[in-house]
Amino acid sequence: MSKTNTPARKILSASDILGANDKKVVYVDCPEWGGEVGIKAMSGTERDAFEQSMYKREGKKIEAVTDNIRARLVCMTAVDGNGDRLFTDAQLKELGEKSAAALDRCFDAAKDLNGMFDGDVEEAKKD
Repeated sequence: MSKTNTPARKILSASDILGANDKKVVYVDCPEWGGEVGIKAMSGTERDAFEQSMYKREGKKIEAVTDNIRARLVCMTAVDGNGDRLFTDAQLKELGEKSAAALDRCFDAAKDLNGMFDGDVEEAKKD
């Protein structure tokens, strides 16, 4: 029987994964708003909720909902210095009325940090 030489690696346990600090935050310069905005990595549950918000189902018909998508993602990922959400869902419309340039930068950071691609949004619009 032959042995395969593989580099030593750590096989993670459930405790390792559940105890990992994977709440990364990046900061986006928003001179329109007078400073920087913290953008966080979403949890799996938050990512699922965001993706579900991109679709509306009526019976068997599924429709893409892309209106105010930048503000929706920023609303879910913008955080203060403690990592707490800056905006409530009730503030979504008001956030969407803010500077498109600043929203775009925050949206792009959230998209990159959370492994979302331009094609995901375009695909939703197309479907």
